[in-house]
Amino acid sequence: MAKSAAVSPANASSSVAGALRSFSQHLANDGLRFTGERRTIATALFESDSHLEAEELLLRLRHAGSRVSRATVYRTLDLLVGAGLARKVRLGTDHNFFEHILGRRQHEHMVCIGCGQVIEWFDPQLARLVERNTKEQGFVAARYTVQVFGRCADCADSDT
Repeated sequence: MAKSAAVSPANASSSVAGALRSFSQHLANDGLRFTGERRTIATALFESDSHLEAEELLLRLRHAGSRVSRATVYRTLDLLVGAGLARKVRLGTDHNFFEHILGRRQHEHMVCIGCGQVIEWFDPQLARLVERNTKEQGFVAARYTVQVFGRCADCADSDT
């Protein structure tokens, strides 16, 4: 079975409905079905504004009455990443977190080692620096990530 290419963020709709259509098409191209469970999982991720672990997403869905399996949640999240509709990030823990990319630009993360708070940030100078350096090296970047670990303002204040 041929694997389809990831959906380009520029081509994916920033709406949940558009993203679901893109995901359905991606699955069909890979010979997979767009089941009700996959729709439920994708919708829950697309409607979330936070970084979610698979287990947290599973608990949210079950609390809402869904009977999706743990395996289906993990597989669907990986399929969403493969479709280019979500990003998998490791934020200083042994767990992966997932975030949708709908209507969102490239951003980086600051992770507090005291309380675990995650702060998203974007610096256009960093983006230009990465673009310039990859171009100079003849390197075609698929993605990049920068993570800064330290203490948030509240934790830094409590240390003094």
